[in-house]
Amino acid sequence: MDKKYRFIFLFFVLILLLVPIDFRRYFAALLAGDNQSWTLHFHLMAMTLWCLMLIAQPILIAKKKHKIHKIIGRVSWVLVPIILVSIWLVIRHSFFRMEAHLSIEQNMQQVFFPFSQMLLFGAFYLLAILNTHNSRIHMRYIIVSSVSLLGPTVGRINFSSVGLGSLDMDLWIMNLFLIGFILYDLVNRKQYLPYYMGLGAYAQMHWGYYSLSSTELWQLVAKKLLLL
Repeated sequence: MDKKYRFIFLFFVLILLLVPIDFRRYFAALLAGDNQSWTLHFHLMAMTLWCLMLIAQPILIAKKKHKIHKIIGRVSWVLVPIILVSIWLVIRHSFFRMEAHLSIEQNMQQVFFPFSQMLLFGAFYLLAILNTHNSRIHMRYIIVSSVSLLGPTVGRINFSSVGLGSLDMDLWIMNLFLIGFILYDLVNRKQYLPYYMGLGAYAQMHWGYYSLSSTELWQLVAKKLLLL
């Protein structure tokens, strides 16, 4: 493992620690004794397993437990499709829950971000798997895919108290993390191309929200995706 990334597991710990923010309403409802949708249980379980896997993998590499690392990596081939299905189910759950509060156009628009993040997570994970022969590139694509998990969590934080309520802080923070990784690799003269690709993809998602999410084309695509 690249010695410059021996503490990368702390980034994954951060993602895990942010999970309760993403699910705070879920946990509050459970504590109040309210029944919650099975889709939320399923999604939380899948995402927690993924975060624990992310934390374990670099630690195993650092301890030269390569065989266990490979076994867990192969488990991810099953877990990631499960995560993608769980994200899709949560998006549908949120869409139908908001039907009474938003117009159909607004509701279709608000699912653009989570669908985009789901696709980017899956795409960069696939690139990571296709580059398992190059551990440095593989690791960076895993990091890029995991940055997408910051979006739903940060998006549920209220930044209005610090005057940032009008900004898409989830996307800005995702981009800032990628810029930080690029600068880190530039300083250390490492391979940073995966981060450039990630930054470009997330910037396109940011642009797409304002340019595409309100179009008839997206409304049609979203309807097809939600009614699968």
